Amino acid sequence: MWNAIADVAADTKRAEREDFNKRRSRRTKLCMVKEMDSSLSSKMTTTADYAPMDVEVLIDIDVDPEDKSDYLADICTSNGDDSDDIYNNIFEKLGLDSNLLMHDDHDTNRWYVRDLRPLHPYTNVTTGETCENLLRMNRKSSLSKTTMNEILTEFSKALPVPHNLPTSFDNLLNCMRILDLFCKKVLCSLCYQELDKEKKTCMNSSCQQFQSSKAETHIVFSGDIKRLLTYIVSRTLKEIDGYKIMINDDVFLKYDDDIVSGEKYQNLLKSQSDGLFITLIIHLDGLPLVKTTKLSLWALSASIVELHPQLRQRRRNMMLLSACIGNGKPDVFGWLNSVVEQLMDLKLRGIVIRTETNEVRHYSCYFHGIVGDLPALAFVLNFKGHTGYFSCFFCFLEGIRNGKMLFPYTSPLLLRTSDDWCRDSEEAVRKKENVLGHHGISPIADLFDGDWPNSIMIDYLHASLLRHVKTVVVELTSRLSKNDCKKLDELLKSQKFPHFFNRKLRGVLDVSYVKATEWRSLVLYALLPKFLPFFDDDIVAYLSLFVCALRCLHGSPLNQISRRSREEISAVLIDLYLKFHSEYFVDQETLTCHLHAHYPRQFGRHGNVSCAATFSFEDFLGSVGSSYHGSRSIGAQLVLYYNIDVFLQDDVIYEDGVVDYSKTLPVDCIDRFEVVDEIVVQCHRRLCNCDNVNSCISVFRRHFIRGFMYHSLLYNKRQTSVSYFVADRNNNDQLNFGKILLFFKLKDKMFSLIESYEEKHKFSDFFINTRFYNNICKVIDLYFFVVQKISCHVKRVVPVQSILRHCIVFDSNDALVVTPVSRLDEHD
Repeated sequence: MWNAIADVAADTKRAEREDFNKRRSRRTKLCMVKEMDSSLSSKMTTTADYAPMDVEVLIDIDVDPEDKSDYLADICTSNGDDSDDIYNNIFEKLGLDSNLLMHDDHDTNRWYVRDLRPLHPYTNVTTGETCENLLRMNRKSSLSKTTMNEILTEFSKALPVPHNLPTSFDNLLNCMRILDLFCKKVLCSLCYQELDKEKKTCMNSSCQQFQSSKAETHIVFSGDIKRLLTYIVSRTLKEIDGYKIMINDDVFLKYDDDIVSGEKYQNLLKSQSDGLFITLIIHLDGLPLVKTTKLSLWALSASIVELHPQLRQRRRNMMLLSACIGNGKPDVFGWLNSVVEQLMDLKLRGIVIRTETNEVRHYSCYFHGIVGDLPALAFVLNFKGHTGYFSCFFCFLEGIRNGKMLFPYTSPLLLRTSDDWCRDSEEAVRKKENVLGHHGISPIADLFDGDWPNSIMIDYLHASLLRHVKTVVVELTSRLSKNDCKKLDELLKSQKFPHFFNRKLRGVLDVSYVKATEWRSLVLYALLPKFLPFFDDDIVAYLSLFVCALRCLHGSPLNQISRRSREEISAVLIDLYLKFHSEYFVDQETLTCHLHAHYPRQFGRHGNVSCAATFSFEDFLGSVGSSYHGSRSIGAQLVLYYNIDVFLQDDVIYEDGVVDYSKTLPVDCIDRFEVVDEIVVQCHRRLCNCDNVNSCISVFRRHFIRGFMYHSLLYNKRQTSVSYFVADRNNNDQLNFGKILLFFKLKDKMFSLIESYEEKHKFSDFFINTRFYNNICKVIDLYFFVVQKISCHVKRVVPVQSILRHCIVFDSNDALVVTPVSRLDEHD
């Protein structure tokens, strides 16, 4: 009898499972693929234009679920017979993000067919879902291949037999149909001829490493650029279309300072009536991999201009075009020739995108600019380095050697034109010598139609933050006594910022490991209020020329002014700063200092300095360059894990899109909060006729305003962050500052209760007796404000839409110095 009951129960379970799988199969949309036979191994070939490595696929798609013997592929011979019900939730317990989970009705990667077979007979979890989650676990945890093999082996032992779990990492990749998007070449490091694939030796008889078995090599991986770009554009097409609508708005163009509102992009936009084009920013940089062998990675990457800055800066929306691994710096022509050929083909033919409505669009492709640090730019532009006499990309200013190369202030500057650049580079090739900084023609010149130097973008991360600002701060702190230096160091370290500042300030005693984001927080916000008590007013006023100019080029003040006005203001301030630089800092007029003279023109041409910054590129390169284990086959590992990332990014629906600036949403409601503030009660009387205030009003601790989170003092998990001090504007268009006590909802309207701080005096009053007061008084008061140290105990009910921005508060002797956050969308 018991056996009969067990058989009936088993049949019921089997029927439920089969019905579940049929419904799952109907929900899942499988894309069109070539007909595959029923064998476990099949080959896939790529297009004729570009043929990366063939990919093994280990998926049986013709399995009959009615046949028990074929229902599960017996790829594991484990004797384990314990079913583990907890296995279904293992990835949740490992802490994988919920926004990385696959939707059942998602159009998957075009080359990937999800395996819909159950993982084992006692679960409804499919093999495909399990393999996808294992792959995400591998990338999130940065597990090596050996570790993954051990995990898969242990999981196989815990599962009932038979089951479909791959027993090795290679089998897992085969099941997931991971494409190899890169073509590998091994080049001789001397002649840059490709090594013989069989003998693995240089066959160039004129090379010193001819037929040498221990030849120094550079391994070059060239990506399938057209396919990579097609993946990203297809996945982000909705965001691209939405951002292009904003670009055509006149108010947006007047006040916005993104790349798309710059002169260079606007000229391209006017020449393309249909708007179906994609523009790329190219980045080049190097990264050390192994210090003992001096093995390094040089990478060429790109981002898409038509994406909103927040999406443009994310790793998954960037492309690795090419990577070169070897000892020392590679030959730029030997490395980039094959990549440039692909990019030129992309420029000539464009890409074809199929929308969700099956509309076929042909996008043209253009290249906006090249960005990188000075050595990388000089390397790819075939130009003289920063120690040369004519090493400025933008003008003909000749340097003076005084222990180091200096570029004294000169006005006006003789600027380089496209004709000058073309003529001098061709002359350098003809004469085979340096001509006004040119060594020859750049290998990427044709990509930009020879539009140099207009296509060169200055990276303020390296030029300003890591070089010039660091030099100035080190020089200033060297003039302080030990006690003052220690006191300043403690003040900087204790400074509080809003919660989205991932890095706080470092001290000034040791600047060896200070990051660029920390220098940015110092120069944009803390430099003037923190240095003011320790230095003469005159030198701080001089520094304010640079700070205010950089703030104008970085972000708009609270009183919004046009981008053209910001460009003109910054040009005047930077000119004054460079003119008097030698009086305050002797022998510090290096190339990085001189490049600031070209910042205002760069702002007009390419947008704000954060658009041209390499924060996101450095982050992307760091993530690629850290994806290896051990010291062997590093290049192959980097490419393998990048291929996996491309697969996961293309195959997964991400729910964290661009910030919705219209999003206004209260968060963290407080139950049974008793309203005691009289001003809130009065507000209730004006808007509502009921007598029960507490039942009519809902109180919240936090609030999303225009897509960004604001705290109130009721939020007790804020720790040391200060995200409750804000600037707002009243009905009379007057700026006010204060701290948010709470948020409340009344009659479907959201309000904040703010305790105000009265303005004490202008920040420019600190410099009223300095030589630069007349130059900075109007500008500096747009970015820095001085309020009473203690609030005036005046509480105001402010609609949340009137809150403008987070503010950073600095404690002065008898007052508070307040400055608004410059940008909320810059990579941190």
